[in-house]
Amino acid sequence: MRLRLLSCLLLFSIASVQAATVNVSGGGSALWDAFAAASPGDVLNIQDSLTYSTSGAVGSGANQSGVVIQAESGQTPNIDLGHTVTVNTNFQIGTAAGGRITITLNTFFAFAVNGTGSGSFDLVNLDVVGGTNADCLINNAPSAASVATVNITDVDITNFNVGDGVIRINHAGAAEGTLITSVVNLNSVLIENCNKPFHFNVLNDNGGADPSELNFVTSQIINASTAMPIYGESGTVTLDRTWVYDPDGTPYYFFLVGDNNITGPPKGSGNLTMTRSALIGSNGPTIFAVGANTQINLDHCDIYGKAEMAIQLSPYGGPPPTFDGDISVTNSNILSDAAQGLGGPADVNATVISDYNNVPQGYSGAWTAGANDLDPGVEPNYMSEFDDLRPMAPSVLTGSSTGGPIGAYIWITPGDPGEVPAELALFELE
Repeated sequence: MRLRLLSCLLLFSIASVQAATVNVSGGGSALWDAFAAASPGDVLNIQDSLTYSTSGAVGSGANQSGVVIQAESGQTPNIDLGHTVTVNTNFQIGTAAGGRITITLNTFFAFAVNGTGSGSFDLVNLDVVGGTNADCLINNAPSAASVATVNITDVDITNFNVGDGVIRINHAGAAEGTLITSVVNLNSVLIENCNKPFHFNVLNDNGGADPSELNFVTSQIINASTAMPIYGESGTVTLDRTWVYDPDGTPYYFFLVGDNNITGPPKGSGNLTMTRSALIGSNGPTIFAVGANTQINLDHCDIYGKAEMAIQLSPYGGPPPTFDGDISVTNSNILSDAAQGLGGPADVNATVISDYNNVPQGYSGAWTAGANDLDPGVEPNYMSEFDDLRPMAPSVLTGSSTGGPIGAYIWITPGDPGEVPAELALFELE
């Protein structure tokens, strides 16, 4: 018993030595020098508001597993990334309780995420600003089998203008049959003035059920100048209380969902689930559903197509594959400047469900009006045009499946009787 107790004390002592708080100050290369010398679980605590730069490529290995880089409370340091940080294990930059760190990107890829094992790579409480060559914040494109989980929480991302995707999940270069799992979670994230926020092209390696995911909660994507496609051979994208908005209607579509392998056999599907979320301002079909096995579910959403249908079921580029997946749209405002809000062909095997919606511009093709749709002539005729979907709109239509509001209703002024609580009224923009 005495020997066992001594052994346990020795192991505890070793663990205590390995994990420590390391104070960092002085700017320059001090942060990344400390990172290279870190032990698993160390906390690198930045004590000032100076700029910390990379002097060369940075890699994370076993010694950096569990390392946390944080700013001391009240400090606002800048991490100037002139070189890519390769992520081969789990570690974290920023903490909720610490000072807010700014990351300025002056290289093509900021973080090349090859894998995180059973842990995750976390970005927390940050401002991320793209520089002249800023193209990609997260690049996850390993060629070998890997598991990668990325959590981005309370982060503002602005001015990425080169155009390969702020968050890029691209497994198309991996050999067929290679198991690659990528999960990217965004919670309370703002992505603004970025050329292409997402490049989501995920290898379908296990018969149409690729586990890769891109998940948004209470986030905003504003002024994206190109589309946000969920390409064929892809996994699942989920939006929960998330707003995607382009006031100029620049993107041709916000989401291209499904198999875009036009000439060859179907290789995968794109799955999109939206709850209390909005896509506003696309210059083409806001959601363009394509091909085989695609699954789309929208509930309590606002979808606005500036120049074409808000949601279109269609082949992509001409001949089949036509849409033959499942789509369900309920309790939503579907608005369009085109003749119809919902339309397009569908394969005979497709399942198309629409009910309890407000579709002032009507239906065409495979779509039929829902039995419980709102009368588009209701007075006052709220939610019938673009201006009705502006932030902090004064009113909403009621008549959902539960008798409550139609649409996302996430920008109602806090305090209005019977409306959403203040913590859900997220988008106080002009």
